Amino acid sequence: MIAEADDTSGVLSHGWETLRLGRMLFIMESVANDPKLRWPHEMSAYGAEVLSDRNIEEFMDALPPAELLDDALAL
Repeated sequence: MIAEADDTSGVLSHGWETLRLGRMLFIMESVANDPKLRWPHEMSAYGAEVLSDRNIEEFMDALPPAELLDDALAL
């Protein structure tokens, strides 16, 4: 999920790689609706989803099960 990034942010390369790998990428609605930013529209065209109150369940379903997170954090 990308919560905040301007058009020159390094986090955008991570977002593009996420999409390239076929993984789900969510962009906060407030960022996606910012008229000063070009990248949210471009990433949406490649499959990124805008995270809003209407699709929060889809976001929650995309997260790994808690057991997997616990195992990863234990490393």
